[in-house]
Amino acid sequence: MTRFVPPTRDEVRAIRAEADRLLTMDEVRALDAIPLGDEERAEYVSLIDWFCRRYPTAEDRLRYARRAYARWAKASPPIE
Repeated sequence: MTRFVPPTRDEVRAIRAEADRLLTMDEVRALDAIPLGDEERAEYVSLIDWFCRRYPTAEDRLRYARRAYARWAKASPPIE
């Protein structure tokens, strides 16, 4: 079993920079052109079905999103 090693500040900065960058239209078109396989499509549909059953109303979904964001923000290293 491997031990978790938290990312360094430089790694966090690099990951955030990549996650926050705007994609070019060419990049968006290239990603949009990749077809979903049957297995991947079935997995997406299954996850969406589960989520809609678990959080049936828009209010439930928004409440979940707010809780999840707070959890993710708390777990993320501080922004410098």
